[in-house]
Amino acid sequence: MKAQNNPAGRLGSILKAANSMNDKSVAAKVAWAEILETALDNIPLLLRRLGQVMELPEVVRQQIMRQKDIDQEVYLKWLPKVQRAFGNTNLKAPLSTFTDPIDEAALDGLDFCADLLSRKMPEKILDKGVLKSIYDDTNKLIEDIVGSDIDKDLKIFMLEKLDQVISAIKEYKIKGANPVEKVVESTYGAIVMHENIYKKTKDTKHGSDFWKILSRVAVVVGITVGSIQIGESIINLLPDTSTDAIEVNIVEKTDTEPEIKPELNE
Repeated sequence: MKAQNNPAGRLGSILKAANSMNDKSVAAKVAWAEILETALDNIPLLLRRLGQVMELPEVVRQQIMRQKDIDQEVYLKWLPKVQRAFGNTNLKAPLSTFTDPIDEAALDGLDFCADLLSRKMPEKILDKGVLKSIYDDTNKLIEDIVGSDIDKDLKIFMLEKLDQVISAIKEYKIKGANPVEKVVESTYGAIVMHENIYKKTKDTKHGSDFWKILSRVAVVVGITVGSIQIGESIINLLPDTSTDAIEVNIVEKTDTEPEIKPELNE
């Protein structure tokens, strides 16, 4: 499997999952719900994630076109086949309607792009085991907050941010680390702009647990995220216990694929 630190690697992995489905006569809706880890009856979420996948070919094309030392047309020979497949997308039709245009040559072409981009434009790779741990703890905290009688405004704020954490982790296989970074940016940005958010939560158990999770997310994507630097000014706002021995495994940019951890499940 080629490196997942670029959009070509992620797209190739998803297309291979579709091509490897044993029963391609199954409705595409059923297949995509399994591949993209969504509930079968959650059509809005399924369409959103499928839309994100459909954006990947153009993202790959743009990144390949930025490489001036290669034959770009050769690297993009797979593109018309994949575009045709997505053009055939119909959730009620058999999965084969989508997969038929995607042959081994197209998948090999994506592998070549993934290999090139993993060296030329590598993205962060986040440890899937750590993401799984954060995902599980976040789900548990959401349940606790929903059943609590804490301040309504704080409940809304925390649940909104925790839902964003869940979505970002689930969509990591499609969009990479960017959505996870955005959660950190928006949440810690809210602290900078509205310190009262922290002040209202710091003396509550739910608030303390909330900031523990967000600090773990900040660590897993790196101390500096976008324009927000998680430095002393921010750390001082966190509950004392939130910075205690957070066990995470930061995976630096690399040309090689890290050890594959178990995929996230609903």
